[in-house]
Amino acid sequence: MHPTPRGIALVAVSVALLAAGWWLELAALRVLGGAGSALAVLAVVQVVAPLRLQLSRELERGEVTRGEPTLVRLRLRSTSRLWSPGAHAAELVTGGGLVQRQPLRLPALRPGGSASRSYELRLRRRGRYLVGPLAAQRDDVLGLARRRGTAGGATPLLVLPRVHRARALPVPRTRGYQGVAVDGPARGAMEFRSLREYVVGDEPRHVHWKSSARTGQLMVKELMDPQEPRLVVVLDVRSGAMSEDAFEEAVEVCASLVRASTAAGHPTRLRCGGGPGSASELDTATGADGRDFVERLAMVGQDGDPREPLVPADLLALEGVGTSLALVTGAAPVTGSAEAAAQAGAPEGEPAGERGGGRGGSGSGPAGAGGAAAAIDPEDGRQLAAVQAQRGLLDRAVVVRLRPGAPVVGAVGGISLIEESDARGAVARWNAVMGR
Repeated sequence: MHPTPRGIALVAVSVALLAAGWWLELAALRVLGGAGSALAVLAVVQVVAPLRLQLSRELERGEVTRGEPTLVRLRLRSTSRLWSPGAHAAELVTGGGLVQRQPLRLPALRPGGSASRSYELRLRRRGRYLVGPLAAQRDDVLGLARRRGTAGGATPLLVLPRVHRARALPVPRTRGYQGVAVDGPARGAMEFRSLREYVVGDEPRHVHWKSSARTGQLMVKELMDPQEPRLVVVLDVRSGAMSEDAFEEAVEVCASLVRASTAAGHPTRLRCGGGPGSASELDTATGADGRDFVERLAMVGQDGDPREPLVPADLLALEGVGTSLALVTGAAPVTGSAEAAAQAGAPEGEPAGERGGGRGGSGSGPAGAGGAAAAIDPEDGRQLAAVQAQRGLLDRAVVVRLRPGAPVVGAVGGISLIEESDARGAVARWNAVMGR
């Protein structure tokens, strides 16, 4: 319990009046000072009793997608032996650096009485949140004194990114062991992809004993079907690469792509900064499914080093031939002309738009909706050149950029470019690219 600024002012004035009345021997001042003091005492009496409430909370759903409402039901019960007057209250919602208050009005309750309250909660950011506790505040009728307290614990709530209907990768051309395109179905058994640590459920016949002896850890051979599409999704988590709103849309694009790929049964890998095997990476080869990918994306943030390259140097180190790459980034500033930016993204000695091997591009130069040119930042373009150098191993390479402005679809140096302002539009244009 503590006084409000109004209460402090009243007590100060009352003391001053009492002192002045005593010093000047004026009864009127003493009466006024005494009346003010009496009001302060009555205010304290009204709020001196602690808040005695028993609260239970029920969420209609413990998991929702971003922007989707969920109904929160509260059941209140007074545990006081006295009548409990009404109070102002707020439910605290914390998580991801966000503190949100949901205002409520608690009713007056008789001893042992109960009441119910409900409200709709809608969150605009992904993440893991805690709903509660209930913070209550009771003031006296004149607003001179205040009593605060909390009731109930915290209930977890997971906010997932929205998933839009995306098209899975089409079955690529058949490729042989060395990555050479061949006509007709592949011959022979599954092809070697990489070595990785053993996980529960791996077949013992795939254990690679020489590598296990050398590393001291049980290693298994990961095999691949040369006709099965494989998708690598990279999310740009560099701080400052895009606004918070654009980053939320970028996460939704990634969630849509990995959900479509895993639903189709295709091998899928997600990279959100860091290196291979780090906590920021998830792979179906280690048993992850579509649900795991979406949950991981619900927790990712823009905490990457802004000095890190847009394209990790080891990006395709663990991938075999025929892999498709989707790089989701933001609105880095474009400097110079569109032609210069496009040229920066092409390998040395090769004009932009003239490389279109495989399915990565149509062989045309930069082109966009409404005559706009698809351009990339020159510095990022130079980093993308490393990916273009491996276009012989890539079945497709698509860069999705979330940025304000007119939508753009085009190709630069054999890499498809999609520029959109929101995830829904970006996924729709991805579907169009996959349908070519």
